[in-house]
Amino acid sequence: MSENGDYLAWDSGSRGRDGELPIFHTTRFDSLTRIGDDLHHAVEWLRVDVNRQDSHPVDFVALIPAAL
Repeated sequence: MSENGDYLAWDSGSRGRDGELPIFHTTRFDSLTRIGDDLHHAVEWLRVDVNRQDSHPVDFVALIPAAL
């Protein structure tokens, strides 16, 4: 869940040929949109969606690995 009420959900009963799960997006449970067949497609959908809503381009930056 994000701070603004967005959720991601995986359909665990519907794996693709490669074992990936379809991913859905919902805002405050008012809608349900399939945003990708795997995490790579979902991240791209989210990146484009954020840029549509904001005039400043946004991109994801990978976190620096840290030992636990």
